[in-house]
Formats: sequence, structure tokens, C-alpha cells
Amino acid sequence: MANRAPLQRNDAFFKQPAASDTASKIRRAYDRCAGCGVLNLSGQNLSGPLPAAVCSFQEESWAENWWEQYPVSKVDVSHNALVSIPPEICRLSECQCFLAFSNRLASVPEELFSQLSLKQLNLRANCLSSLPGAALAAAEQLVELVLTENQLASLPPEIFGLQALEVLEVASNRLNALPPCSAGGKAWACCRLRRLDLSSNALAALPKALGACGALRELQAAGNGLEELQDLLAAPPGHGWPNLVLVDLGNNRLGPKLRVGVASDGYARGRAVNRLCHIELVGPFPRMPYLIAA
Repeated sequence: MANRAPLQRNDAFFKQPAASDTASKIRRAYDRCAGCGVLNLSGQNLSGPLPAAVCSFQEESWAENWWEQYPVSKVDVSHNALVSIPPEICRLSECQCFLAFSNRLASVPEELFSQLSLKQLNLRANCLSSLPGAALAAAEQLVELVLTENQLASLPPEIFGLQALEVLEVASNRLNALPPCSAGGKAWACCRLRRLDLSSNALAALPKALGACGALRELQAAGNGLEELQDLLAAPPGHGWPNLVLVDLGNNRLGPKLRVGVASDGYARGRAVNRLCHIELVGPFPRMPYLIAA
């Protein structure tokens, strides 16, 4: 029998075009999504615009029997290198959770807010410098909005008109002020807001309107330029935070005569970073166990 030539590795076979890899990953994710309604493309090395095929999932049949296919209720495209989301995302009309953190998004389409019934939206660690304010007003079911680690210099007042909003995280941006009122000059309407993270921005003051958020439990405002809280403490009768459990004012510019209300059964800690030498317990915040002013 003649000697056989030694086998050689076909490098071209193992170096398929990126487009083929992307299509294959999307196809596998689609097959899984058809059975559970969760489209998971996290950490799949996707780059450029969000693939158009993602938006058209519900227009095609991926399950063996079309009536067994679940509608898309959650999309996770986090930890990729996406630069844009097409307006056609509105085709995923039943999506309630959209996770796109750790990408390179410079903007998001209005349809993401106005056409989807989102309850959770996470856009942390992107390159956003603005948000579509008018479209935000239509996101009436939004419960959690995470915008941490972007480049936002301001927030649309429409955010503070969302009555279902419970969690708003905007830490590590470039905010120098919060809107004193919601869209149309109306008072803040986010009466269910329980967690507000404003850490690591450039805020010099907190608006009096914050006093209307009666469900607030956590207020994170460390690492800003806060010099006084007089407007906040002067909230009119009937306003206040009876459920407050945590306030973090560390690393600000608060003066030595700061007065902060906490419960008589709670405690307060002040450290030299804020030059705090007097904290007066004036209440009432009956459920607040501690205040951090480190």
C-alpha cells in the first residue's frame, strides 16, 4: 500500500468570516429563545449595529410547531461592541426586559421607549450623551432604568414623570443638575421611586422635588459637589421619606452645619472628608437605620 501524504491543517476552514460566526450564534440563540422567550446574545463578540435578524425574530418560525414558539420577552445583548440599535427593534413588541450594558452605544432609538412595553432597561457602560426625552414619556410601564457609566450631562425631565419607575441609577455620568420638574412644568410624579443612585457626578444641589418621592428607600449621592441640602430639607408638609433606610453623602462639600433627619433609634456617621462636625437628628424617618456622610 502506497505511503499516504501527511495531513495538513486547513487554516482557512478554521478562520470563517465573522459574519458567518455571527449568523451562527444568532441562529443558536433563536433556537433556544423559541422555547423560552429569552434571546441571550451576551458576550458573543457582536459589533457594529445590532443585527437586523434580531429584530425580526417574531416574524419567523423557529420552533417545530409555530404555536409552541414563545414571544420574545427578554433580550440580552450585553458585553458586546454594538454601536447602534435599529428602529426596527419595535418589532419585538412583547419585550419587557432589554439589557445592553457594556457596549459602545452612542444613542438609542425612540422606538425602544415608545414602541416596547419595557419594564427593565439597562444601558450601563455605554457612550450615551443624550436620551430621547419625548419618547421616554411613553415608557409608562418602566420600573427599572440603569444609565450608570455613560456621558450624560443632563436627564430629560420626562424620566421624572414615570409613575411606575422604582429604580433609577445614573451614577458615573456628567450630571450637574437634576430637572426641578417633570415635562410640561409638572411636579415629579415618580411616586414609587425607591432607589436613586446619583453617585460620582457633578451635582451641586438636590432639587426640592425629590421630597415628593415618598417611597424612597435608598439615596446614593456620594462623590458629587453637594454643598448644602437646604432646598431638600425644606420640603413642604406631606412630603418626606418615611421608608428611607440608606443615605450616602460621602465625598461631597457639605458644610459643618448640615442638619440631617434620621430616626431616634437610628444612628449617623460623619467623617472628616465632608468636614462634618455636627449632625442633628431631627426626623422623622422612622425606618432609616443609618446615614453615611463619609
